[in-house]
Amino acid sequence: MNVTTTPTSRALSRCGTWCSARTALTLRGSRRPRRRCKQRPCSDWRAWWRWAAWWAVRAHRRRHRPAANQRRLEHRGRGPDMTTVKQYLEALAEDRKAPVKKVYAALKKAMPKGYVEGLEYGMISWSVPHEGKSVQYVALASQKSHMAVYLVGAYTDPRVLQQLTDAYKKRGKKLDMGKSCLRFKKLEDVDLEAVSAAVASLSPDAFLALRARHEA
Repeated sequence: MNVTTTPTSRALSRCGTWCSARTALTLRGSRRPRRRCKQRPCSDWRAWWRWAAWWAVRAHRRRHRPAANQRRLEHRGRGPDMTTVKQYLEALAEDRKAPVKKVYAALKKAMPKGYVEGLEYGMISWSVPHEGKSVQYVALASQKSHMAVYLVGAYTDPRVLQQLTDAYKKRGKKLDMGKSCLRFKKLEDVDLEAVSAAVASLSPDAFLALRARHEA
């Protein structure tokens, strides 16, 4: 793109007002100069308008933020009074209740003895107490755009991850998984048999040993 310097005594600024300028950068063939106006009063007017718009947006967000946050938390089943798994499941959106309850029942049935069930980080969690802390093993959550099972055992043990991958491949299902997060949008996307086998593969002692080896 060719740019030329055109001498002018009065140049049209971006804000639509005329201001004096000796030169203005213009595109060849264009009558409108590409030069930002720094002359009064248009620069002061633009600054005032930016400040007013910023303040209006901030005031609007401040008024509506509590209600918006509450609606979002209720959609995900994370209301402020959530203390039990039953409350979490009942607070889910209607289209999420059935699949989350089905996956929850399968995980609970396959969970080895020694893991403690509860709510952690806004999710249904199974963890093992260790050195005064709660070490998460499996979690189930309803996120904004998907549902997810967090398999920390598959992240710490490559054999568990490989077995899960092979099972999905054998059944012709797509494994949408990150390091430990197995995402699904409907119940048909998750292989409950393979996930249950991955959950049942590690006892609390074996999981803690693998975790210590992984962090070393």
